[in-house]
Amino acid sequence: MLSPVSVSVGVCDRVSWLCSLSMFSREHCIALCGALVPLTILLTFSAILLVLAEAPRIWQRSLALAGALPAILMVLHVYSWWAVGVVAAPTFILCGLTVICGLIQLVILKRSLTPAAIAPMAVVS
Repeated sequence: MLSPVSVSVGVCDRVSWLCSLSMFSREHCIALCGALVPLTILLTFSAILLVLAEAPRIWQRSLALAGALPAILMVLHVYSWWAVGVVAAPTFILCGLTVICGLIQLVILKRSLTPAAIAPMAVVS
């Protein structure tokens, strides 16, 4: 007996895993947005606090890189909506929020990778 076959149209024939992932993203939109938006904001704010507290640069770098993951996932989630033609205010707001958080994280990452300024040593006489 044959197993049930899902019917795909157009592009989904060639990249069914991408189509399935996009459908999953759209079906679970509330859960994804409910988790990714606070996580992105929390990680970005935490990275900003580490910079202001002058924490070790490895901590700043780690938190900036960790904050990039939910931001990338959010952009992909928004793109899955744009791919099916949903162009609405929430998609632009989410994308704008993600881009702003991503830019902040990139600045923190760039700052954490530059060598720290070395204070001149006092001459003992």
